[in-house]
Amino acid sequence: MKKKNVGSDGDNNLVAAVSDEKEKKSIGGKKNKFPGGKTFVRGKGGIAAIVILIILAAVCAVVVVFLLSGSGKKQINENESSSTAETESQIVFPEDLSLVNSGELSVATNATFPPFESENEDGAVCGIDMDLSYLIANYLKTEINVENLEYDEMLSGVKSGKYDMAIAGISDDDLKNNDFIYSVPYASVDLVVLVPDGTSIKDTENFKSGNYKIGVIKNTTANFYASKDFGDDRIKFFTSVDEIAQKFNDRTFDSVILQRNTAENFLKRYTGVHLLDGGYKTENYYICFAKNNVNLKNSVDMIINKLKANGSIDSVMAGYQNG
Repeated sequence: MKKKNVGSDGDNNLVAAVSDEKEKKSIGGKKNKFPGGKTFVRGKGGIAAIVILIILAAVCAVVVVFLLSGSGKKQINENESSSTAETESQIVFPEDLSLVNSGELSVATNATFPPFESENEDGAVCGIDMDLSYLIANYLKTEINVENLEYDEMLSGVKSGKYDMAIAGISDDDLKNNDFIYSVPYASVDLVVLVPDGTSIKDTENFKSGNYKIGVIKNTTANFYASKDFGDDRIKFFTSVDEIAQKFNDRTFDSVILQRNTAENFLKRYTGVHLLDGGYKTENYYICFAKNNVNLKNSVDMIINKLKANGSIDSVMAGYQNG
């Protein structure tokens, strides 16, 4: 495949560098509820009519299954959706999850870490962590209640038992806090630095110590950490990887911070740029629980492992990953 020089005209779409934007679930307001588990529809007929219909449906189902299989065993069509099967997984949860409110997963967050959690223009909290929380509640067959709090208030609320769990970019450094127990990591960030060929920036340490202009895609983890480490005065904001490719030759910025997989896809399509040796930022993210909430912690661990195995977490991440 022929590569293009950065800044060249023509088709600058990157193969798999930016996922198609998918619909994101958002949780509006301070307190919000979503139903978890199954939804049941109540009929309008009398009890006798319902019983008769159920019996007839059951008999028909048995006959159809028997005819299709020839042996009475249900044959699943290869194209049949597996979403229900995934939700109704073989995970066995403890009977007592020690939830603050029975039938409801109470989640505390601090919506200042896009794309994991942030408030949109309507004040709704959305992001990767919110989508994950919804999936967890769905597996547990509970409703979900999310509250957006200051970071310290979020942690103190979980510690005191006001909330079941906290999810808000809780990273490896936070594991030093022994007041909590933590889930297995559910996501990670691996940020790298791209620079044009012939640059005076030799490696990541040189990049960090110099006064270089940095390109980032707005509202990404790269944006968050670059703003925190270097200040917005040194940052040039973009809306997509394609825009970065088109503007690189303008030399109004010296480098770009991207997720590693996005940067690698960039290099497959464009020449005249390379990765600096040494990564910029690598972190894992966790959910935290009160120390005595072992049953819920273990249950969430099982769900996270399941969601990793079936690709659900990758799908959620892809919907927000512009860099």
